[in-house]
Amino acid sequence: MSEHVLLSIKPEYVEKIISGKKNYEFRKKIWKNTNVKYIFYQKGLLVQLILILKYIFNRNIRAKEVQKYSARLNAYDDKTEFLGLALKIAKNIKNDNFTYGYQTDPGNSYHHYIYYFQLGKNQVSFHNSFLFSDCPKFKGQWIGYRNECFPFKLRG
Repeated sequence: MSEHVLLSIKPEYVEKIISGKKNYEFRKKIWKNTNVKYIFYQKGLLVQLILILKYIFNRNIRAKEVQKYSARLNAYDDKTEFLGLALKIAKNIKNDNFTYGYQTDPGNSYHHYIYYFQLGKNQVSFHNSFLFSDCPKFKGQWIGYRNECFPFKLRG
């Protein structure tokens, strides 16, 4: 099984890598798994998105720990604001391995929508009662049962 690794690349090198003018990227880190698939990203939007998603994820975990995680208690007041910010950034990410969007959740009477963010085979999702009008419908499949741990790691 291959391991997906995100590598941040300075903006001036992204075009050179894509065009094939830059063939090598040297890093200090050596992975034990030799079957590594690299996903290059331009520093900026993808990093910002992952950091915001991690913030929302960690807030959900803390809300569960103090037993205030429920639709009625609104785990925290700014979740919709941060989710909206994540969606604005996601809209501008141009990466074939990245997809995002929402699906309706008819089984939940408090949070009617599920927002998905997927990079490669890693995915995180969040429930929310607010529908962002400029968000596309998610065309992918739900991966896994629950968000047990945050699926994205930044290396580089």
